[in-house]
Order: sequence, then structure tokens, then C-alpha cells
Amino acid sequence: TGTGVAPEATVLPVKILDRTGNGDESDCWLGIQYAVEMGADIASLSVGWDHDEDPDRAAFREACDNAIACGMVLCIAAGNEDESAGAPDNLRTPGDVPSVITVGATDSDDELASFSSVGPVCWEDVEPYLDYPYPPGLVKPDVVAPGVNITSTVLGGGYEDGWDGTSMAAPHTAGTAALLLSGRHTLSPEDIKSIIESTAVDLGEPGKDNRYGSGRIDAVQAIERMLGATGEFCFSFPHNGRIYLLESNQTIETSSDEPLHCITSPGGVDYTIVATAVGFSPETLLVHLPIDTTLEIEPSLVPLPIADVRIRLFDKLSGELIPRFELSSGIDSIVDGIGFIRLPVGESRLTFEACGYMPEETRISVHSDTALNILLLPAMNFEESDGEFSSTGDWEWGIPSGDSPPAHSGGRCWATNLDGLYSNSTESILSTADISLHSDSAWFGFYHFYQFEATSWGFWDGGNVRLSVDGGESEIIYPTNLFYDGIIDPYDTILAYEPAFSGEQTGDFWHFVRFDIGEYSGHTVRILFRTGEDDNTTRLGWYLDDFALVDTFRFTPLIIHLPHPDVEAGEEIIISALVLPRDTPITGVCLFWRAGAGDFSPVEMVLSPGDSFSAPLSDTFPPEGDVEYYILAVDSDPDTAVTDTFSFHIGEDTTPPVIRAQFVSPTLCLTPPYTVLASITDNLGVDTETVHLYARRTGTPWESFSPASVEDSIFSFEIPLALSAGDSIIFYIEACDASSHHNCSREPVDGYLAIVATDAITFDLESISSLFALDSIWQWGEPGTEPFSAHSGTHLLGTILDGYYPNERFARMSLQLDLSGCETAFLSFYQIYYFEEPSPYAPDGGNIKLITDGEEHIIVPESLYTGVISYSNPFIPGELCFGGENPLWEQQIIDLSDWAG
Repeated sequence: TGTGVAPEATVLPVKILDRTGNGDESDCWLGIQYAVEMGADIASLSVGWDHDEDPDRAAFREACDNAIACGMVLCIAAGNEDESAGAPDNLRTPGDVPSVITVGATDSDDELASFSSVGPVCWEDVEPYLDYPYPPGLVKPDVVAPGVNITSTVLGGGYEDGWDGTSMAAPHTAGTAALLLSGRHTLSPEDIKSIIESTAVDLGEPGKDNRYGSGRIDAVQAIERMLGATGEFCFSFPHNGRIYLLESNQTIETSSDEPLHCITSPGGVDYTIVATAVGFSPETLLVHLPIDTTLEIEPSLVPLPIADVRIRLFDKLSGELIPRFELSSGIDSIVDGIGFIRLPVGESRLTFEACGYMPEETRISVHSDTALNILLLPAMNFEESDGEFSSTGDWEWGIPSGDSPPAHSGGRCWATNLDGLYSNSTESILSTADISLHSDSAWFGFYHFYQFEATSWGFWDGGNVRLSVDGGESEIIYPTNLFYDGIIDPYDTILAYEPAFSGEQTGDFWHFVRFDIGEYSGHTVRILFRTGEDDNTTRLGWYLDDFALVDTFRFTPLIIHLPHPDVEAGEEIIISALVLPRDTPITGVCLFWRAGAGDFSPVEMVLSPGDSFSAPLSDTFPPEGDVEYYILAVDSDPDTAVTDTFSFHIGEDTTPPVIRAQFVSPTLCLTPPYTVLASITDNLGVDTETVHLYARRTGTPWESFSPASVEDSIFSFEIPLALSAGDSIIFYIEACDASSHHNCSREPVDGYLAIVATDAITFDLESISSLFALDSIWQWGEPGTEPFSAHSGTHLLGTILDGYYPNERFARMSLQLDLSGCETAFLSFYQIYYFEEPSPYAPDGGNIKLITDGEEHIIVPESLYTGVISYSNPFIPGELCFGGENPLWEQQIIDLSDWAG
């Protein structure tokens, strides 16, 4: 068009009435459908049927609702019957349809036109809707617009004054809707109706009424409202991960500690949302955010297969195991320098940190048996000396005290004041000694903590890093892995207009920063840490620790090897070593050995998972004597590493087999046979002909039983002696090895093992039975937090006895029972539990399962479970559970009779 409210809109004319203004209802429905199929965004309908003409109101409502569902805005004239028909029949159909924008007419004085139809409308007698009963009915019209003495186009071209009617008001509203869509094409019909109504000039009675609706439309206010329209997303997402809103370029960092994450975003927009979390496949959602609406979303991520990964960290220079470290994905446990973590199968990116070392980021491919060995470069931790740094102003070396943060590692560090605040109007410089650079990949890094004065209107104090090259004036250098916080205000005359670390929130924790300086290769440099302050308000200042510079280190491979112990003749001998690349990949590892005074012979060592190389040598050694060996490794540089020469002695075998029996006692089973499993191992192998179990009931002679089966080193015995409740069987096991000495052993060495039959097995938990198996966070002992005391005695079983259970953890406590001789069986126990509150599903919880014949069943107590686990829980999603809190001891009884026998 070339005129009107939206002069650049494209008009699609759809003729549904004849030249006299008459037509069939069905033509109107077809016209609406045609406009939808042609891709029209907005429809202006200046048509209507009086209720006394008995129009098919249900068909009109269906046609209009379908069009709106397809994204088309419908602006429909209210009609020109004023109040002549009487409520609730004054408005024409389809202007009475609830979902459309129904438009009445006003004059130039914002008075309602005398002809403009008024509401309300009623649908209580229209099948299948039967809603909006009268009174009070549904308030209509929705808005009013100019409709008296309107200048409009006419047939034959040109313009003509004096046109009246709601047929003039509806196009004004349709044009306003077109302006809104031109500014934000993702607005829905509901969004547009909301914006037009919420920005209308209220007329008549306060609020929306049956004469003016929400008021006279205001196109300017509607556009301004559209530009600032917002909505809110609230994500129920109890995972450590991220949610990305692509259209608004927003990212939400999520935490399992805070399951609800809300963010305000532009409203009336179609969003692509990507939810990601460690251990889950990402989910992509396509949603529309209505304006002035809170949209609740619960992404349903699919758990990825999980694998247990063993992690060891080594000092890159010495090869020593680093006993304590941190991992970006969270570590399950670290014992003697070996950590274990559960990671999703596939690619993972991890960052490792340890006090006194530079952090290391690595990308790994996780599978079922992943073992990861990481080398960390040691840093200058300033414990033994100040690192030959020189200082002026406030910088000092030592142990922080007072409100100052402790050192990042050890006790000492550099700081602008070890016990208080830095000085006003002071330039302080900390400088390294001269450093000669040789590598174009040289870099340095350090951990730092800082608090400098800054406000919302400026950075007043701060510090930056500078580099002096070949004794010249120093220049500011910029971090590689992050940014300076801002530009220092000129009120600070020392660092005026310079970029710097500043503020109190962004740096007040120990964190790592790196600077690449390879471009200065071939020069002598000095690194300076410079601070400057204005003349008022001081803070804790700048703290530095664990500094390292990496230049021309060319490392040989790292070989970590425990010398092989002395062995007995005939015993299998495998020499193994952990070989780690410190620069480039390992290309070969070889073992050199000799027996006696001969030459060393090479044997290639074979790589196995976890960077371990090994070579079997049993077939090549003499029956007795001394053996010497060393290990050589080469990387692709090629650089070579060689171990010291080690030796071990081969002698006679005098070691008997090791026997460990496994059986269930007490037992509820009164029907033989009773099964005893025994692990029997020996360095030279077990002579199976010598393996026997000797057993007897009280008062009967001893009987001998051979193994019923043998698999690997597990020997299975079946004792066919019948028992009654209170009876017992005592037994022991004997075995000899396959050596020429025929070394023999007995389990137990003294006395006997016993299987006791009973009709009830009870545990007061004052001691822990071997029938219980605890993994992960299950513990036995005295509670240190709620419930503070056991149900009886002092000891109990619980998930963490002195604190909260951790996030994202699967834990199982199992009890082994033999029901093979039972006709009925019941399990009874007392419990208290504290889990995260359900909303409505339980995010955390616990349940009881029975495993028999390889099948797992959830078993339900007589008092039933309290809820269902949320599908966001990756371990037992959708399962019945105890959830929420139950702070009082209660007894649970479970019928196990279905599994008796």
C-alpha cells in the first residue's frame, strides 16, 4: 500500500461478499483458510452476521482459532448495532469469537461512536464450547480505534471523506499489528493482541470494559512496548552444565545445587535452546517465549553411558606422584595420588590443578577401561626463597596473615601487603631477574588473587603486567586466557588510562593467568608486576604464587618403574613400566636384560591401556640365578631416556597356595547342599587333585568333598549335609601347589569355619557383618549429623555419617541372603531419611531392590514408597522411592515370600 497505518505492508485482497455486501458464511470460512494458505500474517475482517440471523458460531470460532494457531492475527469489526439487540447479542459474528481482536469505533474526541456495538458476549449455549456464561459473559470489544469521518480509498481510485463504522476501525488495528510484526516477526498472535491491549489509551470505566474494551489503540506506544517486551524462562535443570539461548546470545551456567534457573529474555521471540550437562546427550528445544509470561521448561536429557576413569598425576620433572589435585569435572576420591572419576563415554575436556604446579588442560576419549596419566609442570612456590624477585613500594614476600588470603600453595607468597591493605598513591613494582628466551613458544603463568578499589562508575586502583626487553622501557603485555578488568581512571595518576586487573569480585579467589611471550625469543626480558592507587580507599591488593616460565625445555620420555622383586623358580615374570611422553609421542620402548655376565639382549615392550609397557620374560630365564635389566624409551623428536640397571634373583619356590573361602553364615537355608566358594591361588599354579574341603555336623565324623567345579581360580564345593535351625557345619579347606616342593596350606590355619542354620538373622549394627557390602558413600559407624543417634545402640549404616551426600552420585549398600531353604521370608528394618524435597517428582531418593537369578526387582514395603524419582535423575529415573524428609525412626516391613526358595 502507499497509505494508511502501515504504508509498506503488502495487501492480499480476498473477496467473500458480492457487490451488494451479501454472502454466505462458508465463503468467509474459505476466505480465512485461503489467506492462511497464501501466507498472510494479518487479516482485517469488516464483515459480520447478526445473532438473529442464526450464524454457525461454532464453525466461525473453529475457523478463527485454526487461523490463529497457524500464526495469523485476526482483527475483526465489532459491528454497528450499538446496543440495539441487547446483551449479550450486540456484537456480530465472527467479532464475538474470544481469540480474535475485536475492534469498536471512536470519534476524534475519543468518544465511543454512537453505532459501535458493545459487549459482553456469551458462548454457554454453543456446542462444543459452552463457555463464557452470561451474566457476566466475556468482555468485548478488545480495543477501539478511529471509525468516524474517516478518509479512505474508494473504487476507481482516490480518497473520500466521511466514512463511518467499525469497518474503518478494524483496518487501523490491523495496520498497527503490521507495524509490530515488521519490528519483530516472531511475535505470535497472542503476543500482538497482548501488546495492543496493554498499550491502549484507557477510556470509559477504568480497566477493560464492554464499551471501549482495553481502550483506544496507540501505535507508537505499541511499538515501544514491542521493542522492550520481555518474558522469563525458568528451567528446571538440576545438573552441572549450561543452557544456551541462541537468538538472544544468552548462556546460563547451571548447578545441581540450584535446580531452578530463571532468566529474562526478549519476549515474543522463537528460541532455539540447547541444554548440555556432563554425562548427558545435549537436548535442543524450539520454543516461543510469549511476552509478559514466565515459561517453565524442564529439559529431559538422556544419560550417556558412564565409565570409571583412573587418574594419576605426576611431576613432569621428577616423575613423582602428586598426592593431591583438583579436577574441573569434580573428583570422586583421591587415595595415595590416584584419583577415580565417573565420566560419560566419549570425548571429555578436563583441567587438572595441584598446589605448586601449573594447570594442565587435556581432551580425552573415555571408554570402559580408561586410565589417565597427567604430567604437571612444577612452579616456583616461594616457600624456600623469594625466587630472586626484586620489589619496590608495597610488595613483600612471606606468610599472609590477618584478613589476607592464605597462599595458593604452602605458606608463602608475594603480596602488596601480607597483613592488611595497600597504601594510597603508591607505585609498587615486583620484578623477576633477567630471563633469556630461546623458544618462540615461551610463556609464563602464575596464580593470583586481587582486590582493588572499583565502583560502578570507574576503576580507581589496579595492577598490570609489563615486560622489559633487553633493558628497555617496560610495556604492558596482555593475558592469553582472560582479559584485564578495565581501564584505570585518570584520578589514579600512576596507572591513568592503562588496562589493569581491578575490582573486588572478579579476582578475589586464587586463579591462573597465562602470558605468551614467544615473540621475544632471542631477547633478554624482565617481567614486572606494577600496581597504582589513587589517594583514597584501599583494599587487600594483589597476591602472587606458583609462578613458572616455560621456555626451551626439551624433555626426554618419563619412565616410571618399580624394580622387579626376587621370584621363585618357574614363576611368571613380566617386567612393566609406565612410560609417559613429556614433549612428543612415544615411538618405542625396549627392555634390555642379561643373566650372568653375558651381553644384554633386547625385548620389545608392548603398550597396554594406561601408558603401561610390558614384556614377559619367563621362558628365557635360567631356573636359578641373578638377572639384570634396564629400560630404554624413545619419543618422536627423537629423545631417549634410559633407566638405571636393576636386578632380581630367581630361587626355589617355598610359597604355599593362598586360600580365601566365601560362604553365607548364618543362613536361613535348611535344605542342602550348602555352597562354599574358595579363591585358591599360587605363584606356580594349584594342583587341583590336592584340593579338598573337610566338613562335619556336630557329633558326626569328618567327610571329604572334592570341588564340584573350578573356574579360573574359584573352586566351588557343595556340602550335602542336612541342617535344622540351630545346627551348624564346621569345615576347612586344604590345597597344595604344583611345584616340586609340593607346598601345602590350610584355610583356616587353625580351627574351623562354620555355617550356622537359623530361622531369623538379626543385625544390631554395633558391629558390621561381612554379609554387608558398602560402596561409594555408604558408611558404618556413629552419626555426626542428623539423626545424631542410632535407633538402638550407637552405630548404624548411612550415606555420609557427618554431612550431606554429594551430587550426581549412585550409591548401593547390599546384603547377601540365602533363602533357598525358606517357604516364607520377611525383611524388617528401621529408617530415617533426608532427601531434597519433591517438586512434584523427587530429584533425589532411595529404594530397595532384590537381585536373584540375575534379575533385579524393586521391592515395595507394606507402608509403600513416598514418591517417584524425577527423570532428570540419571541413575534411577522414574523409579518408586523414598523422597523428601522423614526425620523420625520408622519400621519398614517387606514380604520376600515370592522369592523364598
